[in-house]
Amino acid sequence: LEHFRQICDFRNCGLSVAYIDIDDFKQYNTNYTESTVDRVLLPRFMKLIESHFFYHGFVYRYGGDEYVVIVPNLSIEMSKALFREFQTLLYKLKFPGIEGLLTVSIGIYFVTRYCVYTEKEIEAKANLAKKKAKDSGKNTIYVLDEDH
Repeated sequence: LEHFRQICDFRNCGLSVAYIDIDDFKQYNTNYTESTVDRVLLPRFMKLIESHFFYHGFVYRYGGDEYVVIVPNLSIEMSKALFREFQTLLYKLKFPGIEGLLTVSIGIYFVTRYCVYTEKEIEAKANLAKKKAKDSGKNTIYVLDEDH
């Protein structure tokens, strides 16, 4: 994050830091077992998330069902569109032996050039945005900026 902040500061552009959380992940583990989820659901999900953000940003796995995505050099509107497109692609993703649609809640914190927060504080803001997305009904995107 520090690296991308420096690059974006130099170029006078912002970046988005997003937490992505698979909705009802524990229910998938309960209904289909952890081994099935690990063997069938997660590899397909991770392939989609990596391919979707390839050349747009960088994806990091934070535990079983949470991911952090850093998207430099896009406006907040363009970032939101990129994340909405990811949610739409998930609707088309099929998992053999697993029924239903996979959805995600996404919290985004938009970092401007003059952001005074540390990297840890920015990560915490993105995590808070993800919590607000989940609290507002899941399968949503919630954005925080420096005013929040």
